[in-house]
Amino acid sequence: MNVPFNEPYAPDSAFSKSSHGPDLLRTQGKYYEACKKLLRRKFGFEHIILTPSCTSALELIALTLDIKPGDEIILPSFTYVSTANAFALRGAKLIFVDTYAHHPSIDIKKIEEVIGPKTRAIVVVHYGGLVIDFSGLRKLKKKYNIPVIEDAAHCIGTKAGNEFVGSIGDFATFSFHETKNISCGQGGAVVINNIKYLETAHTVAQCGTDKINFIHKKVNFYSWKSLGSNFLLAEPLCAMLLASLKLIEKINKKRIGLSKKYHRGLLKLEKKKIILSPIIEGMNGHIFYILTRNSNERLNLIQQLKSDGIEATFHYYPLHLTDFSVKNNFSRSLRNTESISERIVRLPMYYNLTPKKQEYVISRIKEFYK
Repeated sequence: MNVPFNEPYAPDSAFSKSSHGPDLLRTQGKYYEACKKLLRRKFGFEHIILTPSCTSALELIALTLDIKPGDEIILPSFTYVSTANAFALRGAKLIFVDTYAHHPSIDIKKIEEVIGPKTRAIVVVHYGGLVIDFSGLRKLKKKYNIPVIEDAAHCIGTKAGNEFVGSIGDFATFSFHETKNISCGQGGAVVINNIKYLETAHTVAQCGTDKINFIHKKVNFYSWKSLGSNFLLAEPLCAMLLASLKLIEKINKKRIGLSKKYHRGLLKLEKKKIILSPIIEGMNGHIFYILTRNSNERLNLIQQLKSDGIEATFHYYPLHLTDFSVKNNFSRSLRNTESISERIVRLPMYYNLTPKKQEYVISRIKEFYK
């Protein structure tokens, strides 16, 4: 049996005849606006810019905040390189913070230890569709007058109580990459919750011009105002994104069910062998992972699953240990991050994962640990 790690889900409606025609080639057309309207209605995000990727969303924020060489950015080391690149591109010094001992998200309590006079922004990553300590993040944001960015690439639809992830940072970013719950192949979004950054963010997103004011008929022409780039998601991808967003409850519910089935099926192994991805109220089921006891065990497990036709994988190599970080003096000791990065295994997770294939994955993991 062959079980891939990921299989992108594209609703049939994404390719309907209604999405054809010359209007599909307009910039910020009806599909762009419809996506924004839907995100506003479902999640309460008032101010949204749809971007070509979550990477570009983060770069847009770095430009909006006018990050300069010498500014310090606090962020997790256990994240995709885009989280760091956005600010390193502006010359910032990266201050990496450790994760929790048994969960890959940044430890909120450890952020305060590294805040200093040069801190210009705090980036938190909600890992795997599981919200981090929202109340702790809120307290941190209230205590310090420092912009907070929620990198919620994994977390579209994730909730903490009655609040959606992405609602309390000054900014939040989301990903619509092919591996994410909601996908248009490649795409992203910036949510601007702090109104004082709104005009600047729109200027940056429109190649550094005040074109947004021209569109809203506030000026007769637009011109170059600041640094910027083309940070807008193309209309054909917006059409695909809209089709998936309309099904978000159905998609997330299915993935949550798959997560719960993995958890039930592997629960007996947790007492002595492995640590399981937690099942938390409000999760969106983006990732299901296990933590092995050591790196050798992980290597052997992944190789065994591969021989069984099952594609399991791992990430991330800690950013603070990379050649780039060592070269730029960003490296420091982060015990939990290093331990988790050596032991984490991501199991196949996608909308069309069948019960038969998932049961096969569970059975092979059990067999490995017999």
